[in-house]
Amino acid sequence: MEDSPLPPRPGGMTELEERLLAASVHKRLFTQPAEAATIGRYRVLDRLGQGAMGVVYSALDEQLDRRIAIKLLHAGRGQVHGEARERLRREALALGRLSHPNVVAIYEIGEARDQLFVAMELVEGVTLQAWLTERPRRVTEILAAYVQAGHG
Repeated sequence: MEDSPLPPRPGGMTELEERLLAASVHKRLFTQPAEAATIGRYRVLDRLGQGAMGVVYSALDEQLDRRIAIKLLHAGRGQVHGEARERLRREALALGRLSHPNVVAIYEIGEARDQLFVAMELVEGVTLQAWLTERPRRVTEILAAYVQAGHG
């Protein structure tokens, strides 16, 4: 399947999200799996989250048989989109130069139908906000987590 252009669609779903939903429904109705949605060479599995700059998906790198995360820049137009592309590219380049246990590994910067994506290490866990609110924490425990992040 070709890379998804991923423009917003009526109802707020992107083309990729529509393909993921269709694949899920198809899987439940039929024994043959539907054609997978892809970003570059990666087969998209699930949507993990969304932020101001883009959407993060879990995906499968079938060549290396590993799950990864893909940050896909929101589709956009004009100067603001160009600035966001450059900011994401700089972020990926900076992270790609680092090797530290507290920093995700960057595997690839690419484009899928004019949308920039960053393929990176998939880190299982919860967000810092979820960690902070899942139970009461001591100040020393919170500071230790922030110090680890700061070392990264």
